[in-house]
Amino acid sequence: MGHTWSAGRRAGILSGTGAVVLFLLWRRLRAPARMPYRTQWNHMLARRYGTTTANQCVDRPGQIIRELCAGYSFPRHLMLHYHVTWQILPALAMYRTLVEELEDSLIARDVVSQLVWQELRPIYRIATASFAPLPAPFPFWRMLVQIAMKTIFPPSGWRTRPAANTARCFGFDIVGCVYLDILRTLGAPELAPIFCQMDDRLAQLIPSSIGWRRAGTLARGQDRCDFRWINRGRREQS
Repeated sequence: MGHTWSAGRRAGILSGTGAVVLFLLWRRLRAPARMPYRTQWNHMLARRYGTTTANQCVDRPGQIIRELCAGYSFPRHLMLHYHVTWQILPALAMYRTLVEELEDSLIARDVVSQLVWQELRPIYRIATASFAPLPAPFPFWRMLVQIAMKTIFPPSGWRTRPAANTARCFGFDIVGCVYLDILRTLGAPELAPIFCQMDDRLAQLIPSSIGWRRAGTLARGQDRCDFRWINRGRREQS
């Protein structure tokens, strides 16, 4: 009985997790256009480079974002608007600022990767925390990913192809990505792999019974981004 979870309880966990994540995104979408994460990014940069440099680095991106918004027509889809204004533009603006300040694009990309993860990690932790007590989390992770690909990462921004959907493995391939498309248009395709890294970082937060496998991504030069999750717990339970 200790490992028996009712359908209602499973559905409640899944719907509750989705509701919390969507609520956090909704709150962000209601906020006015601005330079997000200013305070938390300032703290992290101050620890690494000192207060003076950190203040300079968080002042400049806001101006860059305003310049980008004035000269580019971004998607109107609600969730794509979120990805542009809360993910792509802040990262790009900070990247350009750090390249100017540090005069090293490789270091600038590494710093931006850390800043982006610092911002995304709390949301990912909320999304994955409810799966920890489940004796067999793989089916629920599959459902959560399927819901996310219809809502948070909609088809209007990510073109996908089904690849695997069995008890042992679930996954799909992305053959078109709005992040890469927009960053190419804005002249910074080298920044796109940073967002690919977030998938790998997310995989470290999900239960260990769910494996993660990826061969490559569009941003890294492959012809697709392959997403594969493996049900490691299935053999142990059989």
